[in-house]
Amino acid sequence: MMPSIGLLVLLTCGPVDSDVAESIIKFGLNGEKLYPARSELRDPNTQALEVRWGFVDPAGKTVIEPVFGHVFWFSEGLAPARPRGPEGATEKWGFIDANGAFVIQPKYRIVGRFSGGLVSVSRDGKVWSFIDAKGKPLLAEAKTFHKACSFSEGLAAVATAADKWGYIDANGRYAISPRFALGGPFTQGLASVSTGGKLVANVLPSEGKFGFVNAKGEMTIREQFAMAYPFTEGLAAVNVGGSSRGWFCVGGKWGFIDANGATVIPAKFDWAWPFSEGMAAVNVGANTKSMGPEGGKWGFVDKGGQMVIDPQYGDTLGFSEGLAAVNKGGTVGRGKVLGGKWGYLDIKGNLVIPFRFDDAGIFTRGLAEVEEDGVSKYIDREGKVVWSAGGR
Repeated sequence: MMPSIGLLVLLTCGPVDSDVAESIIKFGLNGEKLYPARSELRDPNTQALEVRWGFVDPAGKTVIEPVFGHVFWFSEGLAPARPRGPEGATEKWGFIDANGAFVIQPKYRIVGRFSGGLVSVSRDGKVWSFIDAKGKPLLAEAKTFHKACSFSEGLAAVATAADKWGYIDANGRYAISPRFALGGPFTQGLASVSTGGKLVANVLPSEGKFGFVNAKGEMTIREQFAMAYPFTEGLAAVNVGGSSRGWFCVGGKWGFIDANGATVIPAKFDWAWPFSEGMAAVNVGANTKSMGPEGGKWGFVDKGGQMVIDPQYGDTLGFSEGLAAVNKGGTVGRGKVLGGKWGYLDIKGNLVIPFRFDDAGIFTRGLAEVEEDGVSKYIDREGKVVWSAGGR
């Protein structure tokens, strides 16, 4: 399930158990046919409820039995998985195939997603490297990175020990030398990067400015934004007038630019997410003094900047496969949605699946994960339950 604020940019850099990899930008999910399924099963000996993970198919049939401590989406035929130990999920991740067998043994503390046959991994969360689908290292053990993200459009953002970000190619060579404070994924030929700034608590570069580079490392859109999300559908959401806090920002207003850096939709919203299926979620009235929007109401604009669906919802995940999950009656606070119920709108703003869910995810290949009455479920586009945890 997605986080309430729909964090997008960390998609290719965050650990798989950080719940950021489902997004409006669905890297690596196309063509995969299995869905992670969380079940609560009762131990026959202790009678205690145990959380176990497996996979189901689009019909809701169990394909990989729920025997794992945690799993995540398949990408290029492999899925991150953690085995179960005597006291629940272990701390180490490996990768399983479509039969549920470990192809890469669980020995990593953090892993990314496969892209272009490679995946970023870290044994201790401090030193990163890349391996292929057989577990073979891309580079010699001596050549590792302080941080590493998944490949997108043939390049992966990596950081040196001095926290300077650059981009490597599939051979492990620097295509763009490490000189940025932050580096986002490449989408539509451009990547958002931050220059300048200073570290806050030795973690987040602060007060820098974001611009965009091309695959040659050329700054095609100069550094001028407090925050800049990846390009989708020809436009990028950017913050003007705020203060950068790494991949977040405080204050300012949000608008949209094109690939030439020209303003297409003026910066007038309190927050905005990238375009998906011709629509972008925007927030009016949010408190943006913390690292993320709190309160306010969400609606949707088209590429001309026209408000197609008026701001009236407590939160939204954006459109996917013609439907958008929206929360009614709740509000975003401290990084999560407080109260309300979730339902789904069509592109015209019509409610097609009623507000009945406690939590909701985006539609992926015809199904969406939801939570109803404390039970994890998958529903189809008509709101019919296809799979329910524990068969309930």
